Amino acid sequence: MLDFRFSGGSYLMSYAHLGAAHVQFSNKGDLVTLYTLKGRVTLEGRNLGALRDKLQEHDLKYVQEFDPLRHEKPEDNEAIIERIDMPDAKKDD
Repeated sequence: MLDFRFSGGSYLMSYAHLGAAHVQFSNKGDLVTLYTLKGRVTLEGRNLGALRDKLQEHDLKYVQEFDPLRHEKPEDNEAIIERIDMPDAKKDD
């Protein structure tokens, strides 16, 4: 299972079927797109290479959208998710 956590504190339902997902990764390391049975999930940020590897290995429990009001600023070489886009899903309020 993988939870998608948005910066405003809202959570989206877990995707238990990511084994069926196809993962697409930009060469710049700033975009990861998952194509799942429930639709497309796009993660935008920087230094996302390790994230992509963990997604493909099913070795993540959640991904967290960065919130500068709640999180410390990461180092320049650390992975950061600046935006999670799920056009086919509805965020919890």
